[in-house]
Amino acid sequence: MSHSELHPPSEVHFDPASLESIEFPQLIGIDVDGTLVPGDGVIRDRVIRAIAACEAAGVTVVLATGRSLSTTTPIARAARMEGWMVCLNGSILATSAPETIVEALTFDPAPFLDRMIPLLPGAIFTVEDAWGVMNTNVAFHGGALGMAVREMPLEQIREIEAVRLVIRSEEHME
Repeated sequence: MSHSELHPPSEVHFDPASLESIEFPQLIGIDVDGTLVPGDGVIRDRVIRAIAACEAAGVTVVLATGRSLSTTTPIARAARMEGWMVCLNGSILATSAPETIVEALTFDPAPFLDRMIPLLPGAIFTVEDAWGVMNTNVAFHGGALGMAVREMPLEQIREIEAVRLVIRSEEHME
C-alpha cells in the first residue's frame, strides 16, 4: 500500500474562532525561507489569515531571518505584516510599515579591508549597509535578489558602517 493510500491528503481548514480558547504566547517568530515562503515562493492565503488571527488575538508576530532588510520588507508586505522584523540574523531590528530601522548592529569594515585588499588583488569586496544596499568595488546584478547594488571605489567602501562584508576572489575558489 502506498503512502498516499495510507495517508490520504486532507485540506486543512482554519477557524479563527478556535483561537479564542487558546492561551497564546506573547511573541511568535517566523522564519522566511522555507517557512513563511515555501520553495515555490508563494505565501499561502491560509498562512496570511493565521498571522492576522494571531495579531488580532494580541500576539506580536515577528519575521526573523538571515535576509537583508531590503529583501525582507517585500515579504512582510506580501504577508500583510506591518510589525517587527529581525533581519540579518539579528543585526537589524526594524518595522515594515513604515520601513524603519529601530536598531542596527554595525561594524567598521576598514581594519579588515585594509588587511585583505593587499592579500586578494582582483577580489570583489562588498559591504552591505543597514538598509540592504550592497556597496561594491565591482558591480554585479542583484536585481533578481531584490538587492540594490552600488559600485564605488574601495576608499569609499571602507567608510560605510557595515552589517555584512562579503569577499569574492575567483583566484581562491575551488
